[in-house]
Order: sequence, then C-alpha cells, then structure tokens
Amino acid sequence: MKRILLYSTLFATLFMACLGVANAQNEGVITMKTTQKKGQDIILEIEAVGTTDEEKANFTVEGATLRGKDKPNGFIYYTVLDEEGNITIKGDIKVLYCFFSHLTHIDISQATNLEIFSCHENLITEIDVSQNRRLKALTVSKNSIKKINVSQNGLLQALAVADNEISELDITNNVNLWLLTCGNNNLKELNVRENEQLQTMRCEGNQLTELDLSNNGFLIEVNCSRNNIKGTAMDKLIEGLPDHSQNPDGRAMFAVIDNTIAPPDGNVCTVDQVRKALALGWIANEKVGDDKWKEYAGSPNAIQEVLEFDSADIEEIYSIEGYRLDRLQKGVNLIRLTNGEVRKVVIGN
Repeated sequence: MKRILLYSTLFATLFMACLGVANAQNEGVITMKTTQKKGQDIILEIEAVGTTDEEKANFTVEGATLRGKDKPNGFIYYTVLDEEGNITIKGDIKVLYCFFSHLTHIDISQATNLEIFSCHENLITEIDVSQNRRLKALTVSKNSIKKINVSQNGLLQALAVADNEISELDITNNVNLWLLTCGNNNLKELNVRENEQLQTMRCEGNQLTELDLSNNGFLIEVNCSRNNIKGTAMDKLIEGLPDHSQNPDGRAMFAVIDNTIAPPDGNVCTVDQVRKALALGWIANEKVGDDKWKEYAGSPNAIQEVLEFDSADIEEIYSIEGYRLDRLQKGVNLIRLTNGEVRKVVIGN
C-alpha cells in the first residue's frame, strides 16, 4: 500500500511538472523596448485568447503598469516602470495595439496565436512575422522598416506598411488580402495579380512605372498617385480596372495625381485617359490638400506627346513670366524635364 501511495504521489508530481512545462511552452512572450522614460506612458491595448476585459485579462505585463483608458481618445495607457524601457508581455495574446509608443524594438515571434497586430508610428527598423501564421491584420506603417517578409502569413486580410523604406514587397502568398496600403516607400514594382480579393489599394508615393490591375475584379479604390506611370503604361492600368459602370452603389475612386508637394507628380493621366476611366465607372481624382481630393480633368494630350518624345519626366513647371507653378495652367507653360531640356506647352481653354 505504501509503495502504491508512493508511486501515485510520484506520478502526480511528475504529471504536474509536465503540465507546468507544457503551459510554459504554450505561453506566448512578447518583448519590446521604448524610448519613453520611467514614469512616462505608452499605448498598449492587449487582448488574450478567451477574454476581452483588459483589467481581468489572462496575461501579465512586466516593465509597465496599467494606468487606464484615456477618455478623450479611448486609448489604453501603461506607465513605464523599467529604467531601460524594456517591457515583456506574457500570455496567449490574440490582439496587440502598440502604436505611438516610441518603440525601437519588438519581438512577436513567440506570440503564435496573434491575429491582429499594429505598431503604427514607432521607431522600429525591422520586424519578423514569420512565426505569426494566424495574423489577419498587420499594421507597421510609419516606422523605418526596410524589409518585410509576409510570405508565411497566408491568412492576412489587411496589410498596412506605408511610410517606411521598403524597396520590395512580395504578397503573392497573401491571397486573402482585401486591403493593401504600401504608399510612400521605395517600391519600383508591385505584383498584385494573385490578390484577387483586393478592394482597396494605396500605393502612392513610390517609383512604379506600371501597375497591372486586370486580375483584381473587386477593387473599388485605387491610389497610385506620385509614381511614374504614363503613356501606354497608364493606358494599360486603366484598361485593367474592373468595370463598375453598371454599379448601383456609385463610382469607384481612382486617385491618380497629387501635386500638393514638390516635385510635380510623375504620373501623367490625359483627358482621354480620364474619359476612359470614367467609362468604366472610375472617377479620376487629384489631391488638393490634406485628405482632400477633387475630380481631375486630365492633363492635355500635348504633355503626353512631349514626355514620350523626350523620354523624360516633368521636373519643374514655370509660367511665361518665370513664376514657378505647381501644375499646368491655361496659356503658355514652360516645363523643365529631368533630362535637362525645356519645352513650351500651350494649354487652351
């Protein structure tokens, strides 16, 4: 009897030890570092698997303590406790928002159940999401990231990587994407042929010379302004837009020109091309201010002829009196091209 009792006790002890090891292995760990000093606040909104209550959540935070929700903006703030700004989150985390938190580093590789992750507007230079195969929404916009690999994130539905320094973006494995924002990077090409579910695509402020949208039949918003798409490449882009001319819900948005900042937009979309887009149910738009757009009438066909003849882009535009312009105006315009040539273009009424 004593021997049986001893074996039972040993078995129970061994079982509990193994259970503890298993739980430790299943517990996710997220580490991050902020430049915020001890006593300053950062935004951390965390949701663990099985709970949505921040104060009763099944996770722990080391290096910071919960301060509470800010009533004006609704964000949840934590006060930094660690002298070096090191913070660790332990638990089976499903959702993590840590935007505007002055983060210089974050490691989410052990948070394998993460589904929604946003570290928008921080100081991060690299991010590894290869182990986060359950991710459905990923936002890393407004950082200093040069490379990102999302080939292992086949469940992604929304990807936001705008305002970084990314020169290549392979999304051929992300066939469930319906939202893509990758504007203001260094992209020279962008292949979205495998992303048939795309509805919104914003790739403004890159170095694209062509864009094939012929396989994206659900698109309703495209922003490709501030690139270098013109001539036959612009023709092909417009021809590839899905036909919404019979859509009872209204027209689709084609944001194609933005001359609100110098130098002038490298895109050229002529009057004829604007008409072709409109025939497909797409309204060409020109940016005129912060988040303000208006219908774009199209550039004169003469400009297209000049650019194709000189194989160059517009660098500067001047009036005949010598005043610098931000766009072509009626009358005589002098355009300086990137090849050093100056051409006169007359815009009629």
